[in-house]
Amino acid sequence: MMSAKKYYFLIPIIFSLIIVNSGDLSAQKNTGRILICTVMDSSQKPHDVTAFAAEKMGEMLIEEGFRVKVANETDDFNEAKLKTYSAIIFLNNRGNIFDDQQQLVLQSFVNNGGGIAILHAAILAEEDWNWFTGLVGARFVNHPEIQSAKLNNVLPRHEANRYLPEEWVHTDEWYNYKAIPENVTVLLEVDETSYKGGIHGKSHPIAWCHKYDGGKVFYTAIGHTNECWTNEIFTRHILGGIEYIIDTTNLQENTEHQ
Repeated sequence: MMSAKKYYFLIPIIFSLIIVNSGDLSAQKNTGRILICTVMDSSQKPHDVTAFAAEKMGEMLIEEGFRVKVANETDDFNEAKLKTYSAIIFLNNRGNIFDDQQQLVLQSFVNNGGGIAILHAAILAEEDWNWFTGLVGARFVNHPEIQSAKLNNVLPRHEANRYLPEEWVHTDEWYNYKAIPENVTVLLEVDETSYKGGIHGKSHPIAWCHKYDGGKVFYTAIGHTNECWTNEIFTRHILGGIEYIIDTTNLQENTEHQ
């Protein structure tokens, strides 16, 4: 497997300060620690929204009482550091970002019940690694131009959907997949009659979750624009997905080992 080449970019300084001081702001609702991973293979162009999305998501999670670290390198992917996290969020990662040892550490994290959220373009990460393909649930093939479309809330009682309307008109980049995901619980479907460029027909999943190799996984293809990250419906969708993947009964245990 290829060694990771990393693409570095700057998260705004004000956000770095929020993360450094997050210990003082948490502990009200939750005590879990979350890693937001923004690592890119250096051969890949970084997604335009990533820095803004990481900032907004970090602020949101801190408000919920989580402790948060944003990492644009893979230094935390060793056994000692990774076990201090309750969940990992992969945000718009592309290409091969892990070496062989780091892949084993990530697998162990999931095997031991660690939660994984994979957001938007992170469906393009580690495409040569079959285990990660299973983790994501599907692989990207293409998308039409950005346009509005109607989303159907397939599972209204799920954590990721409980604040979403039954039907939601949203503007985004609508992903097509190499194959429809199997063995997952579909959360949202995009109605292909409401936009141009879909290839999957009546059942076109756009967000799903599943249990995988010992852990819980949440994926959503939504989130291409900055506007998404200031949209309360969307951010509640993300927060609910993160709540789903975290086993709250283990939060105190994880905190004690930090």
